[in-house]
Amino acid sequence: MLGLQRLFNGGDLTPHGFCLLWRPELLWLQVGPDALIGLSYYSIPLALAYFVWKRRDVAFGWIFWMFAAFILGCGTTHFVEIWTLWRPDYAAQGLVKVATAAISVATAIVLWPLLPQALALPSASELRQANAALSKEIEERNRVVEALQHEMVEHHRTGETLRQSQKMEGLGQLTGGIVHDFSNLLLILQGQLHILRRRSLIAGSEAQIAAMERAVARGDALARRFLSFARRQILLPDLIELREEMPKLVDLLRRSLRGNIEIRLDVAPTVGRVEVDWNEFELALINIAANARDAMPRGGIVTINVTEETVRGDDPALQGLTGQVARISISDNGTGVPTELIDRIFEPFFTTKEAGKGTGLGLSQVCSFAKRAGGAVTAVSSPGRGTTITLYLPLSTAMPLSTAPCFRDGSNDAARGTILLVDDNADVADVKAMILREYGYQVKLATDAEQALSMVSDGEPTDIVVSDIVMPGKLNGVDLARVLRKRFPELPVLLTTGYSAEAGHASQEGFTILPKPYRPEVLYRVIRDLLRPPAPAG
Repeated sequence: MLGLQRLFNGGDLTPHGFCLLWRPELLWLQVGPDALIGLSYYSIPLALAYFVWKRRDVAFGWIFWMFAAFILGCGTTHFVEIWTLWRPDYAAQGLVKVATAAISVATAIVLWPLLPQALALPSASELRQANAALSKEIEERNRVVEALQHEMVEHHRTGETLRQSQKMEGLGQLTGGIVHDFSNLLLILQGQLHILRRRSLIAGSEAQIAAMERAVARGDALARRFLSFARRQILLPDLIELREEMPKLVDLLRRSLRGNIEIRLDVAPTVGRVEVDWNEFELALINIAANARDAMPRGGIVTINVTEETVRGDDPALQGLTGQVARISISDNGTGVPTELIDRIFEPFFTTKEAGKGTGLGLSQVCSFAKRAGGAVTAVSSPGRGTTITLYLPLSTAMPLSTAPCFRDGSNDAARGTILLVDDNADVADVKAMILREYGYQVKLATDAEQALSMVSDGEPTDIVVSDIVMPGKLNGVDLARVLRKRFPELPVLLTTGYSAEAGHASQEGFTILPKPYRPEVLYRVIRDLLRPPAPAG
């Protein structure tokens, strides 16, 4: 205790001012700079503390606190220097210096090992480069994410397309089988009505027979619709000059619409020709017009625009369609279709009409026709303002081969020849035989391909073979036609079918195909032309 008292007892010491002889100019020369230095030293730790508090992410933040303590000690020594000018408290001054020295040494000790780590920190330019590289990596990652999202959307779309295709395939097979049997029934009815009318067996019943014929015709149209949406109908592509044929089709559409519906047609003078099945094309336009009619119960306007344009394959709605196309847009100003339903209107059996007022097959036939023709179809609608359905059909550069009719007249030709009729359905075979005998042909019957081959091979007189395609046994009608072409190349063969997957292949091989149901006079004309020798060249 005595040592401390002695240390802090400055009674026998003189202040620094005494050494300066208490000259004011010398005193203030010491006080001014020390005060400014001390105040500056005090402000620097405050700035460092504020910086570290605000930037808690700064590396080695603790070293800033050590610098702040060191600088604070330095500032304190300057204020003590001012104090000792008048008071000889040299012990307190020494302790302040000891504390400052201690913290200075500690700061220096930790600073040198820290220096390599501090030098390893990235510079501003390196940070900019790293930031640029990171931005580039983020952009690349975003592109990858977008590509993955696009791939997911495409995968989902492909899955939906596959499911739709599988559904259509299943419905097609079911529909094809039903329509095959239905066509046979219609053929029997049509044949019997033809016999009744030809023989005038029921006098005074022309109106009733005509009504039954109209019912059969409606059944025929319904069967064709089923086959069309199921993509099982035999297509007979023909070149159609849209400039010439669209006005004729509009006349047909006017007869299928109500009198309070106006049709406006605008065909570009430069539009070319398309190569499609005429009946399917006609049916597609009728189906679109029928939907427009039902959407305008109080009447309205149907506008048909036919133009030519180039598509580049970048429109998902056109499913990759490219090249020159004919664009046929049919618009109405009716009730429109709700936005949430517009994407479903081409689905089979989907309809927005009341129960019992729509089959859901009309627009599905349009979609099926467009796809089978190598084109596409789209629909846009505004509820309360109307709907626009647009067909995109590839333009054809082919030239018409001939303008001659499909069948020569020959109404005065006498039917001569023997027909081998091959059909496993006895009722259908009987009707066919009855019709052909009415036209003057001799008819022999076979129930399957094997029996027909045997009859021809045995030398039985045969001028033409008329065979159904779908038959029981090892050989169907197409197999029979191939064998006959190989063994008897001069023997004509006519194949008939209501539905068969083989029909398309047979048509490509050059065999004549007659779709069922058909009118009796059409059957007669086809057989007559096949039996007639070709006209001499020149």
